[in-house]
Amino acid sequence: MTKSQVYIFFDDVIREYRQYYGEEYETVMVKNLTKYLRNFSKTSQIIIITNQNISEITDWFLQKNLFQFVEKISNPVI
Repeated sequence: MTKSQVYIFFDDVIREYRQYYGEEYETVMVKNLTKYLRNFSKTSQIIIITNQNISEITDWFLQKNLFQFVEKISNPVI
C-alpha cells in the first residue's frame, strides 16, 4: 500500500499554538505533535512546509524526537 502525502504548514501550527497557549505553547505543541505525527506516519508520508531556515527546523524536530515521523522538511515552492 502506498502512503498518501500529508503536508503540514509548520509556521501556521506555531502561530496557532503561540496564540492559544502563550508562553507554554512549545511544551503543549511537542506533546500534541508527538501523538498526531506518530499516528499519521503509519498511513501517510508527512512533509513539513516552512518559511523558516530548514536546518534550524530540522534540528528542532531532531531535538524533540519528532523527525522520525517526518518524510521531509522543505520550503514552499513558488
